[in-house]
Amino acid sequence: MSSIDTSRGIAARLGSWSARHKKSVLAGWFVFVALAMMVSSVVPANTLTKADQFTGESGRAEKTLESSFPKPATELVLVHSGTLTADAPAFKRGVKQLTASFAGLSQVEHLRAPGYRSSTGLVSKDRHTAMIQFEIRGDAEVVPDDDYAFADEVGAKYKADLRAMDGDQHSRVIVTVRPTRVNAVDMSS
Repeated sequence: MSSIDTSRGIAARLGSWSARHKKSVLAGWFVFVALAMMVSSVVPANTLTKADQFTGESGRAEKTLESSFPKPATELVLVHSGTLTADAPAFKRGVKQLTASFAGLSQVEHLRAPGYRSSTGLVSKDRHTAMIQFEIRGDAEVVPDDDYAFADEVGAKYKADLRAMDGDQHSRVIVTVRPTRVNAVDMSS
């Protein structure tokens, strides 16, 4: 029968064992950290929404707003010319026609474009690119395009290599907005 040393506490005995088995303790810590990292990468993170940041009555109100009133899809349209600047009459006319076509859609709201109402700051520094911003009423579905399937389809249609325009840090997504009727203007001719 073995005798148990009761004169020292458990912490003292663990400390003594750890001092005698330094390599085992170090290896154990490395295994523990590696296992913890693997488990944390497998377990999904619980991400908070903006509404989750509030508590009490304001929190309930924010959660109601978030679930009952979905956010509209925000769209950006870039109009670019390699030769014309935003001050050229043809460029202005193209932006104006495109803006008018968007303004005529009942689903479009909060339209901002160069020369439209009091919109400012929507022309690039080199004056060769203009941006039109608007929101579309409807539910937006965003799906990743990691395998370039949609980008290749659009590139083939417009004879452009979208992969060449993609940077290392960019992510590609397909945005589908329902229910909407979107009209497009082809300014290439």
